[in-house]
Formats: sequence, structure tokens, C-alpha cells
Amino acid sequence: CIRKCKEEVQCKAITYRNSDGNCWLKTKENGDRISQNPGITSANIECFKDPSVGMSLDLSLADGRATGSVDSTTSLANGCFQHDTDFAYADLKAMSVSSDQECIRKCKEEVQCKAITYRNSDGNCWLKTKENGDRISQNPGITSANIECFKDPNFWCFQHDTDFFYADLKAMSVSSDQECIRKCKEEVQCKAITYRNSDGNCWLKTKENGD
Repeated sequence: CIRKCKEEVQCKAITYRNSDGNCWLKTKENGDRISQNPGITSANIECFKDPSVGMSLDLSLADGRATGSVDSTTSLANGCFQHDTDFAYADLKAMSVSSDQECIRKCKEEVQCKAITYRNSDGNCWLKTKENGDRISQNPGITSANIECFKDPNFWCFQHDTDFFYADLKAMSVSSDQECIRKCKEEVQCKAITYRNSDGNCWLKTKENGD
């Protein structure tokens, strides 16, 4: 859907529905308004032109704080994760891990691994021999990702429901997590941010991951 948008001069953003593959190209960043809608993913194309800021934001998961490191070499990106999505079958092996990011690391250790499916409730991690597995299905509480996605520097690492404590440089109110990132990039000492979606609070941090 992003690639289709890049082919159109007037396209400024996209909205994509995973359940049926519908893709809407937009003439305005953020469309005419932003609303929360489970199963819907949206992104502004400008984001993907800057390798230190590019990301895909799942609006259904944007509650609470979104936290990210400003280091452009960060390799794990929330934009690569497909939430409530199951890559069925094509299993290489299964194991128990502590997070979806550890599941990704386990996949990278296996030459045959092309994708992962992770269940947060019990930490089950399935390594897959095919991108998207044998088929894609909707499954609440399941997160899946193709490993190739993490090799693309245009994906930004947001860690949802995660707080980088202390090491504050300054705090402010902003309109979005993307604006919080931009404010950080304006400060030489800023290494990371924490953002709370409910009230737009943005904390700039002097250390990666805070204290």
C-alpha cells in the first residue's frame, strides 16, 4: 500500500485494512481527521523518506505511551509487526520467549527462518519457513512479522506500552509521537523520547532507554 502511494504524486498518506487488504491512498497527511479503529493501520508517506523517522503506526494500539530511541541504527520496528494477525503453518520450530523482539532475534539466528508469529499471553514464538506462513488469518492477541521488514532502515522502532524512566531533558505538549521525535532531533543532547497519546505529553531523554 505504501509502494502504491509512492507511485502517485498527490498521495500523502495511506490507510490499510489487513482483514481484506483494502488500501486507501490519501491526498492529505493524517487525512481530514484521525480516529481510533481496531484492525486499521495508517501512515504518512513523508515519514518513510527519513530513515531515522520512518514508521507505520497501528492506531488501534496507540493508547498509552509510545517510546522510541532516536538512534537511526535501531533494528526493531513496531511498523513491521502485524498485530492480531496469525501467519498460519509453515513452522520451522516453536519455543517460549520473553517478548516479540526476542522472537525476532531467535528467527535471525536460523538461516531458514523467514517470519515469526508470537503470542503475548504465554510467550509462545513460532519461527516460520515462509513469509506470511502458508496463509494469513486474523487472530486477537497474536503478532506476526516478516524478517525482511527489519532489514529496511525506513522502519522506526516504537515500543508501545513502555516508559523510559528519568533522564529527562525537557517535557512539552505535542500533537503526535512523530512531532515528539522531531522535537528530539532539534536537541543535540536528546537520545530518546517517551510520548503519552492520551494527553500529548512528550518527554525528551538524555539517554537511550532512559535511566
